[in-house]
Amino acid sequence: MQSDGKLVLSAYRFADPGYWNTETQRDNLRLVFNQSGFMYIVNSANDNIYSLTINISTPVEDYYHRATINDHGSFEQFVHHKNGSNWTRVWRSFDDPCIANSVCGIYGMCTSPDNETVTCNCIPGHTPLDPDNVSKGCHPETVMNYCLENSGGNYTVEVVEDADFPSDLTADLARVEHVDVEGCKKAIMDDCYSLAASLVDSTCRKKRTPLLNARKSASTKGIKALIKLPIKTSNPDIRKLTRKKKFNSRAFLEIGSIITAILAFLLGVATIYYNPAAQRFIKRKSSIAISSQRMFYLTGTTQPRSQILECPSC
Repeated sequence: MQSDGKLVLSAYRFADPGYWNTETQRDNLRLVFNQSGFMYIVNSANDNIYSLTINISTPVEDYYHRATINDHGSFEQFVHHKNGSNWTRVWRSFDDPCIANSVCGIYGMCTSPDNETVTCNCIPGHTPLDPDNVSKGCHPETVMNYCLENSGGNYTVEVVEDADFPSDLTADLARVEHVDVEGCKKAIMDDCYSLAASLVDSTCRKKRTPLLNARKSASTKGIKALIKLPIKTSNPDIRKLTRKKKFNSRAFLEIGSIITAILAFLLGVATIYYNPAAQRFIKRKSSIAISSQRMFYLTGTTQPRSQILECPSC
């Protein structure tokens, strides 16, 4: 419940105004879920100004009641007979489960043929970020700069029937009126900053990137989604150049790591050698070595000790 009085559903950690709201813009409003199982919004005088629940199974005391937001972002209310085994939905905020913003992640497409089941897939030319959970989003299979001078023949435009990239007006890059599919294709091909578009009636709506709300459901019947894709059979010379650059980069990193390790080792040795404690230890070892040599000289000779200590030239 927002401070302006609207009950709003919005994607978690997603900067948007919400994908569903009650349009109840007044002060001091609150949501009520009463003992009779009805949900509604009241004002400061406790007057019902907006009803969410319309029909409830009776008698009310024979049922359990709950309201929850499911993993597809839909706010729903259920009842469960105390002698039954299943929950039955009696109300939901919207019918199309693909309405929720980014329900299938970035570059993902939400598909719901019956407004009940939901399947997440990547839009053409993209692959999942996490193969075990496609709803986390997707990324391009091939990254391409469409604004390069010689990139015109390296991509094409694919059309997906009964699909859309819905968005508010601010998310449209541009609109081209009175065109058909071929005209919309040309509009995308001629615009290197445009990756996709939706053809609604005769209006080509070029989209900004990233694409967040691609969907194919009952609400997108008759709409065509157009997506610009790199041609997979790319220039072999480009692939060789890419592999060469990757190899050189790896070799450079390996050489840099070896040099860094050697320098670190030398720095460590120098630090230990010039440490005052190490210097004292080295001097002590030197003194012991000299004393040992003298002892060997004194004990290893056959001359008398008195003669050894005398200096004939003194």
